[in-house]
Amino acid sequence: MPAYAKKKMEDTLKKVMDTNRFKEYMDKNMMQPAWRTGAEFDKLLDKEHDAAKQLLGEAGLLKKKK
Repeated sequence: MPAYAKKKMEDTLKKVMDTNRFKEYMDKNMMQPAWRTGAEFDKLLDKEHDAAKQLLGEAGLLKKKK
């Protein structure tokens, strides 16, 4: 995805999160908002992937590469 499209998407989602309607929805459903930029979210996904891979490997649930 081009950088300008990522930026537009980030800006739009941030605007939505800042609206009273979104905040009320989060409160009503007992959720906590957590804002991350695209780059920060990528890092989070990488970290979660690595943790899951390690746990699955320790549990013997990953196929061994040939």
